[in-house]
Amino acid sequence: MENYNLMYRMGEHLIAVYREGYMSACAELSFMENDTLFFNRLYVHPKLRHRGIAKRLMNMICDKVDVEQLNIVNYINSYGDLDEKDLIAFYSKFGFVLTDNGSYIRSYVVSSEKK
Repeated sequence: MENYNLMYRMGEHLIAVYREGYMSACAELSFMENDTLFFNRLYVHPKLRHRGIAKRLMNMICDKVDVEQLNIVNYINSYGDLDEKDLIAFYSKFGFVLTDNGSYIRSYVVSSEKK
């Protein structure tokens, strides 16, 4: 992520990307179980949207959880500009699938399975 500084805090698993002294994007994940994280939120500053920042942040998160062999659970809720349909399409690109209880889960990918 060019021109960005990355912060990774283990406690709550807050991952944030900073640009020019303010937070441009962040993703917050927290442990549910030993091998499962709960995806709390993903946010990109409105002035910086549609530049691929969320995609790059999600790729970084997916790479990290794959290495650590962690699963991610996410309940997709439309809080901002994107509607639920757009959010489902976005998260589906990263391997999230709908479960019977209404959550979306992304199971870690072993490196040999990646394309």
